[in-house]
Amino acid sequence: MSLPVPIPPVLVVGAGLSGLAAAATLSAAGIAVRVVEARPRIGGRVLTERRGTGGLDLGAAWVWPDHQPLLARRLRELGLATLPQFEEGAFLLEERSAVRRLGYPRRYDDARRLAGGMAALAEALAARLPDGALRLGSPVVGVTLDPTPTLLLADGQRLAGLAVILTLPPRLTARLTFAPALPDDLRRTLLAHPTWMAPHAKAIAVYDRAFWREAGLAGTAMSRRGPLAETVDLGAGGLHALAGFIGWPAARRATDATGLGAALREQLVRLFGPAAAMPRELLIEDWSASPFTAAPEDLAGPAGHPAPGDPRLAQAWHDGRIAFAGAETSAASPGLVEGALAAGERAAKVIARFLASS
Repeated sequence: MSLPVPIPPVLVVGAGLSGLAAAATLSAAGIAVRVVEARPRIGGRVLTERRGTGGLDLGAAWVWPDHQPLLARRLRELGLATLPQFEEGAFLLEERSAVRRLGYPRRYDDARRLAGGMAALAEALAARLPDGALRLGSPVVGVTLDPTPTLLLADGQRLAGLAVILTLPPRLTARLTFAPALPDDLRRTLLAHPTWMAPHAKAIAVYDRAFWREAGLAGTAMSRRGPLAETVDLGAGGLHALAGFIGWPAARRATDATGLGAALREQLVRLFGPAAAMPRELLIEDWSASPFTAAPEDLAGPAGHPAPGDPRLAQAWHDGRIAFAGAETSAASPGLVEGALAAGERAAKVIARFLASS
């Protein structure tokens, strides 16, 4: 008796939230998937350092379930709990020569964080995939669409499938080799979309106790001096931590890593007092240094959230065999977790319609 011939999978490039959402959506519809990720881990721009039951998010950290219906639905489906962002106490404003203590309105009043860190969402989505569907540590360098959609990996291997969903940041997608080549206007559209978080770096200082809370401080600060442009209390799950976005440009961070660490400690002391001088850990994640996040054009900014994705990135291309996802391609909440999930689900549905009609 002959064995059935396995149906080729839909190939999803990237195991960030958008890629995992696309793969989980297809798998739930009974469509075989294979997710190919360059990094040795899932999550993409979600990066959680686990410490006991707590999680320290060096990438995406906040969600707004009251305003993000798709995210709220996913959290319910996956049984994931959220935590409020701590902001009880005074707000600090660091001027060039002084630190002012203010009774400022909350900046994260309706924001939530995931219990255990944002990686819990990536892990829960990945758990919805069949065994063997994830392939890590496998950068994709090219895509061939004729006669069969095929990925060319950096190590020379090829993976064939029914269709391809590309969830890389658009500027990195544009740098892949395509055969046949992408239309010029589509490639220009991809290159025009800045990568959210690519110019950024984030620091987290971990302490044995939340001494700033004891002093009546929320842990929230804004600074015109730096190197941290802002800070927030990232404590949860028994962890006591202050986190912030680093205001130094990418080029300066790359050439003065030692000076950056010292400057961060000095600033934390200016803001929160002598107890901040010796964190148990000082974690720094510079997203501009990641070749799987940042394109050269991204390093100078802009630093704000991207504009809604171009409608051309929401449609299927090459007779329905290729679709684009990723947070930057979303028409709603671009750059945010909601946008990543929405783009992944949208691309999955685009490909599913193509497969149903072919």
